[in-house]
Amino acid sequence: YNRRLLLNYVVKPFAFDSKLQAGNFDLDIFKETLYDALVELGAPQGTEIVLNLPSVVFDVKDWPASIEKTQLSANVEDEIFDHPVFRDSADDAVYSYCLLPNSTIQFNKVVHTAVPKSILLEIAVQIRDLKYKLVAVDTSVNSTLNALIYSGRVDVSPNVSWVILMVENNICRVISMLGRNYVDYREEYISIGKVLGDDENYSTVVNAVEPILKNTPSSLLYVISKTDVISAEVLSSKLSYKAQIVHQEVNCYNKTPLIDLAFDMDPQKCCGMTTDVLGAAIRRDFVSQSNAPLNLFNNMLGDIYISQDRKSTR
Repeated sequence: YNRRLLLNYVVKPFAFDSKLQAGNFDLDIFKETLYDALVELGAPQGTEIVLNLPSVVFDVKDWPASIEKTQLSANVEDEIFDHPVFRDSADDAVYSYCLLPNSTIQFNKVVHTAVPKSILLEIAVQIRDLKYKLVAVDTSVNSTLNALIYSGRVDVSPNVSWVILMVENNICRVISMLGRNYVDYREEYISIGKVLGDDENYSTVVNAVEPILKNTPSSLLYVISKTDVISAEVLSSKLSYKAQIVHQEVNCYNKTPLIDLAFDMDPQKCCGMTTDVLGAAIRRDFVSQSNAPLNLFNNMLGDIYISQDRKSTR
């Protein structure tokens, strides 16, 4: 990546559990796959890496403005550990949260995200062992938003309200926006798959999201599909919404690269680049413009990574 020009892009398929559960994540295969990708990319050892992970826990909440910062942090932590992913698990969470600019006198609007600590720590150590430098860990929802803003696909003027509908393999996310700011977040888990047929898959998604969209008015609905089971264009034609609907394929249906390409890049290959990857690639330059600079690579990873990292640089 160089400003708005994609210089190189490599894809290496790797199976993983969307909730990043330790029992469903083969770290040896991950390390081997990552190494092969970096070699093919031509990235020398020491190159800085921004890691993007699936959004295991993501939410936007209003907290009373009277709450002190230390108590706000405790409330966010309680909220995260009460989530089923962590409430029913022995694993700790690594989380990041931000106070949003669209807070009011009465309420602090806060966005937070979290992933299992054990998996993130292991991935960080694997990257270090390969002698690359991990500098940030972004989350899928936030990086997608940043990619949309960066590529100029949405109007993020301060007073413009719009909604993101993000469809993934097992979840639909509805995110209310005001300009660059998160306003509200809803999610519905879904059961879709190629074996079910198009009619059932599309009706499942429509039935899951239309009750939410009905109560989420805006000036624009931006439909994104990150699953090969659902076409964002087809889904848009099946939705009833009292505003303009635009769509973005982040799947096998995409026919146009997200950003401009270097002259020697294969457009067909680059159509597979996702908003997650673009959001991670632009992070170093774009984070100062983001209203939610979430970063899961923080001191919550503990002294294990920090002490091992110091040893490796001696």
